[in-house]
Formats: sequence, C-alpha cells, structure tokens
Amino acid sequence: MRADIQRLVVAVAVSVLVAIVAYANYSHQPAGGMSDFDQVWIAANALRHGADPYAALRATGWPFPLYYPLTAAVVVMPLAFVPIAWARVVFTASGAGLLAWTFGAIPRRNWTFLSGSYLEAFIFAQWSPIMTGSTTLPAFLAGVVFTAKPTIGLALGVAYFLPFSRRTFWAIVGGLTTLTISVILRPSWPGEFINAARHSPHIIAPVTLLPLGPLLLLALLRWRRPEARLIAGLALVPHTIVTYATVPLFLVPRTRNEIFLLVLLADVVYGVSHMFLAPSNLDPASMARTVRATGQVILALLYVPSLIMVLRRPNEVPSVET
Repeated sequence: MRADIQRLVVAVAVSVLVAIVAYANYSHQPAGGMSDFDQVWIAANALRHGADPYAALRATGWPFPLYYPLTAAVVVMPLAFVPIAWARVVFTASGAGLLAWTFGAIPRRNWTFLSGSYLEAFIFAQWSPIMTGSTTLPAFLAGVVFTAKPTIGLALGVAYFLPFSRRTFWAIVGGLTTLTISVILRPSWPGEFINAARHSPHIIAPVTLLPLGPLLLLALLRWRRPEARLIAGLALVPHTIVTYATVPLFLVPRTRNEIFLLVLLADVVYGVSHMFLAPSNLDPASMARTVRATGQVILALLYVPSLIMVLRRPNEVPSVET
C-alpha cells in the first residue's frame, strides 16, 4: 500500500509539472492541425456540432487528411467542450500522469521523461504517452483508449492483455462500445477513413524496412514475455515511424543500465531526426521519405537494442509485467 501511495504521488506530481509546462508551451498556439491531438480535437468539435469531421480538418488548410478513425474523436469528445489550449494541457498532462503511474512498477523507467521520445511527444501533444500509460488502466477504459490509434492499440493489447482473461474481455467490450458509439454518431465514417488511409504512404510497418525490420520478429522467441510481444506487435502494425512513436519501447528495459542506454539512444535519434532528416516540405510524399529515413535510424538505435534486451531474458512471464 505504501508503495502504491508513493507511486500515485509521483504520477500526480509529474502530471502537474507537465501541465504547467504544457500551458506555457501550448497556450499561444492557434488551433489548426499542429499535432495529432489538434486534428482529433477539430474532428471531435465538428462531430459535436453535427458537422463532417473529415471536412472540418480539410477546412483548416492542413495538408493531410484525417488519418484517424472516428473512434479517436469519440475518445477526446469531452475535451471538445473546452478551448484547444486547455484541451492540449489536459490531454498531455493526463498522458504524463498515466505514463508515470505505469512506469512506477519499475520506478527507474521514469527516466523516460528525459528521453527524446517523450520530448517529441510532449512538444507535439502526441498520443504515445497516453496510449502507453493506458496499459495499466482498468480494462474497459484501456479498450476505449486503444481504439483511438487501433494499430498501436492492437500491439499494446496483444502485449499486455493476453493470454485471454476477464481483463481481455472487458478491454474488448470497451473498444466495441467506442466503435458502436462512433458508428451511431456518423455511420459513413468507415468509408471516409478507408479512403484517407489509402493515401498515407508515410504509415508503414517497421517489419517492411530492410534489412533490420524482419529481425524484429525474433522477439517471438520470447513470446511469453509481454515486452517481446510488444516489439513484435509494433513491428507488424502500420504506423508513422518517428521518434515520438517509440515511447512504448520504454516498457522494455528493466535494469538501470538498460533504461539509461535507451534514454541516451532516444536522445541521439531525436537529434539526428531533427538535424538531418526533417522534411523539406509538409506533404505526404516528403513525409513518407522522411519516415523511411528516420525509421532506419530508429530501428538501428532503438528497436534492435530493445530486441537484444528481450532476447537476453528467459522465455517466461516476468514477475512484473508492465
């Protein structure tokens, strides 16, 4: 009980600190698609007023379509009732608090907050912290959150909600509930989402990146371990392979040396991606080239070291599964 109280205190403290910094960072930025969260907030706001959420984002001049399923807009719907600046703060602080609580099972993992992976996620109000932190939410709520980014949600679900149990059942119920609500609110959205997904060359599965991508499936040699299933799952599901998307990998390290190594490597990846691999133009084709180049660096410096950490462990369920 004492450990849980300390874990909660740390999570609340991290959440408050991040909220303060987030307000300073986001309060003067206009709405208009500056991050994944902004895009979903715009969609949720349109949905709240009975408008087309996919058209609402196009109207802002953002060069990309809405690549999210409408389930993401349902997840953030409560934040559509507050101004975008405050919505970003609540979203980012909630993700930080959840992440700190999840990492509290192995407290040294909180060094992740000094990594380039978390820094980029924070700057752009990205989903990866809240998705990663949701692995320790009550199962129904975790299932709800996972529907916002269903490919990453699937990888996290396979890692931390298998083998099948009562917890798995309620996570599935949470996901299906969110899906049902989204279809009731806008029955046509699956077709609109599929049409947008067809024009997303920057969303790829890491396993397709040669030569290192296929090697990640070696994690299945340790399939009993959730972190092994996580690496294999992330390798197989399509997503944007950039620095902020690597936050879930920080569920892999367990020792002090492992976490420090991954934090250091993530800082290197962040520096390389921003110094040498930034897209020259904000358009799908340029983004696709950048993601493939950044993806090669991420595989070499983050995925492969994480894979080696897992392969050094026995193929058995660990005593601490987060």
